[in-house]
Amino acid sequence: MEGTITHSTTTFKRVVALYHEQRRLLDQAGEANLTAAEQRRFAEIRAALTSLWPKERTRAGD
Repeated sequence: MEGTITHSTTTFKRVVALYHEQRRLLDQAGEANLTAAEQRRFAEIRAALTSLWPKERTRAGD
């Protein structure tokens, strides 16, 4: 299909796991109240998500 983006199952599972870890951090404290260690982990997760699932690849057909 034209415009369809495919990712391996492993990559998709990693993205989902990282997203859920990020949501858990935010749900526990809120972004403004994260400890320094949590802020570092949040930044690591965000960087990993960006590298695994770049914004331009998330929209099929754009």
